[in-house]
Amino acid sequence: LFRSLASGQYNVRGYGVHQLDAGSADDESTWRGTVASKGEFKVNDTWSWGWDGVVASDRTFLDAYDYDNRSMIASDAHVVGLAGRSYVSAQAIHYRTALTDEDQDLLPIVHPYISASHIFDEAILGGELSFDASAYSLGRRDPETNFDLGTEQTRSVVDVRWRDQMIGGAGQVITPFVKLRGELTFSENVPGAPASEETSASLLPSAGVDVRWPFIAAHDFGQSVLTPVGQFIAAPNEPNRDNHGNEDAITLNFDTTNLFLDDRFSGYDRYEGGARINAGLLYSLLGDNGGTIKASIGESFHVAGKNSFTSGSGLDGPASDLVGALAVQPNDAFQLGYQVRVEEDLSAINSQEISASLILDRIAGSLSYADVVSAPDYGRPNHEQQIWGDAVYRLSEGWNLFGGFRYDIEASRFMEKSLGVEYDCD
Repeated sequence: LFRSLASGQYNVRGYGVHQLDAGSADDESTWRGTVASKGEFKVNDTWSWGWDGVVASDRTFLDAYDYDNRSMIASDAHVVGLAGRSYVSAQAIHYRTALTDEDQDLLPIVHPYISASHIFDEAILGGELSFDASAYSLGRRDPETNFDLGTEQTRSVVDVRWRDQMIGGAGQVITPFVKLRGELTFSENVPGAPASEETSASLLPSAGVDVRWPFIAAHDFGQSVLTPVGQFIAAPNEPNRDNHGNEDAITLNFDTTNLFLDDRFSGYDRYEGGARINAGLLYSLLGDNGGTIKASIGESFHVAGKNSFTSGSGLDGPASDLVGALAVQPNDAFQLGYQVRVEEDLSAINSQEISASLILDRIAGSLSYADVVSAPDYGRPNHEQQIWGDAVYRLSEGWNLFGGFRYDIEASRFMEKSLGVEYDCD
């Protein structure tokens, strides 16, 4: 069911089967099904609200009948506000596992998760002043001992940032920046904490400077830009986190996209402390025919203070792993991308991903491969190696034949296979 209204739209989908025997049902049911719904509505030019939810009869139904292959189903209701340079979002989230060997009582219900940001219109001390705020409160029935997560946790974080940009006489781009982070955390029943209830507050300043020096060259076939980048960032040591759970910053993928961030954790529950130097090279080739080549390489050096990272991150030593990336698009029909993280002495590849896509008249397809070493402290207990792809053949106006797959090389099994016919026309 799909309905479009004056203020928005929503859909409701239902699937159901009656099996002659329980078969793959994890709860021995012969009647199985699911209801999924998604909606999005505008209240006015600033505010909107919506939901995205899934209710299933049992954990394995969606995957068994190939409706949804996710191992974790997140249902949420949300409100979003966007006006000028201000943004606010509030969500309530329920997580449900689709894995039979995972304990549902370990998964949290988030009530709520709120984030907000604002950039001031007027310059402050010659630069740009902004702030970000985040707050969540969550609960689970049982503590999660693998990652030392308690039954309750509430955290509020406010970041105030200032930055300015100056152009040097030789074309250098110099960006000084300052950040002040304040946080308040309350936790209950965190495994390993000295008390069943723990509260902490901290104020963490940091400052740094980013220097980039682009060198531009003109060629018969286009223009190239080579940019050395250097950063210095100083911050106090990260406070002791043993008394609180790390709910939103467990995962970490160190690569060229976050090499030059002042805090490389993926969430607010961890904070990168100490003094470090980030250095790298960026290169772009812009062809007259519209084609592009972009490449980058770099490394991070921890020079003082306590290192917030551990084994598996690529950032745990005085010198980080080398990270590099390459993106090639000679024309609109072909794209090639590659990301890699290697030991500093080039003795081992710790992660790499390559993807290619091609469009030829009625045929379009893509193929990707990823190889990532294990990092138990960051949510990857096993070495992962996968290959996946998809293809579309346009039969006629509106009609397509499509297919796709994802294969786990380490486990020697298909994680996903699909083949179908699609009609898509206004």
